[in-house]
Amino acid sequence: VCSSDLWIRFAAFRSSIANLPYAYGWRPVQNRYRAWAELAGVPFEKIQATYCDRQMRHKGTGRVALHVGAQWQSKQFPDYCTLARQLKQAGYETTYLAGPKDRLPPGVAEADVRRVTDLALVEQMLAAGCVVTNDSGPMHLAAMLGCPTMAIVRTVNITEWIQIGRAHV
Repeated sequence: VCSSDLWIRFAAFRSSIANLPYAYGWRPVQNRYRAWAELAGVPFEKIQATYCDRQMRHKGTGRVALHVGAQWQSKQFPDYCTLARQLKQAGYETTYLAGPKDRLPPGVAEADVRRVTDLALVEQMLAAGCVVTNDSGPMHLAAMLGCPTMAIVRTVNITEWIQIGRAHV
């Protein structure tokens, strides 16, 4: 499957024209997590194995990954610096993560950010005890990986999207 074909699958979520082949059963629907893994070049088996083992992996780690990126600026939490400072005062190690083209929120210095994608992003999330992220693709990835995830949602009703058995604040 070529990468442009994979992108069409994602466009179908936002375009009724791109969705036509799926709506009429001309093309098979693929689980979005499998498609993301394929598009990013991450073996789905790695994600699947990690998801199944999530409870044991996160016990006892004091590291929090703060993914500050968001496709839309209106979805970006503006006060990550204060959050990171409060977490450090509580004894947590924090790491800023962002995608290659993500705009940084106010006060976050470029030198303090790890710009990661694909497998490197997966590994950073797996190494953390908790992931704090905007409403974004990395939020879905962290949840799929089984990482304890705190989503900061500013523009959508999270109760429509939250997984069964999860809580929102």
